[in-house]
Amino acid sequence: MSKLANVARRTFLVGSVAVVGGVAFGTYLVRKTPANPLQDGKGDGEAVFNPWVKIDAKGITLIAPHTDVGQGVRSVQAALIAEELDLEWGQFSVEPGPPSAAYYNSALAEEQVPAIDTSIAAQAQRTAMGAVFKVLGLQLTGGSSTVPDSFDKLRMAGASARETLKLAASRQSGVPLDKLKTEKGTVVLPDGKRLPYTELASAAGTIAPVQDGTLRDPSQWRLIGKPMQR
Repeated sequence: MSKLANVARRTFLVGSVAVVGGVAFGTYLVRKTPANPLQDGKGDGEAVFNPWVKIDAKGITLIAPHTDVGQGVRSVQAALIAEELDLEWGQFSVEPGPPSAAYYNSALAEEQVPAIDTSIAAQAQRTAMGAVFKVLGLQLTGGSSTVPDSFDKLRMAGASARETLKLAASRQSGVPLDKLKTEKGTVVLPDGKRLPYTELASAAGTIAPVQDGTLRDPSQWRLIGKPMQR
């Protein structure tokens, strides 16, 4: 096939995807947040904050949906969540999670269009590919996309869980939210008393997850970018 034919075929395919993403799928489907798969089978007293964090009286479980076949991507996903959730390394278990549209790979979608192309058409194509991956729930690993896909997403998941646990601790203890901090899987009260996340899980599970948790400044990172065992 000639180079010109290849270009024409690629243009047709990307253009078709754009039509599918913008018209056939519809704005509602593209904007709709995928359901949290961890809600299925949620146990009594278990807090499921989002598709990546669940806690009960027995322990803390982090979900790493990108498949690890030796590159360490499961560990880096866990580290991103644990950094914001204020956990010690190894203070949790890690699971791959069930197949779900919630784990669609946004970064791999963008990689379908050359990064060097910054034109308006290319940006539109990236948006269209993102819509396709989201609506079809393409839970894929590859193309060195784990960190680009997870870096913000999983840190925000950890921050959301952290702030929800602090809110549960505030309601339980009567201490104002701004007087609480977290450390090593606990909420720390002003007098030094520590409330383990596992003891707060039941109460936290009845609260709508906090969505505006602030991400920590890189100067505060303890796990990200540091040597660690997988």
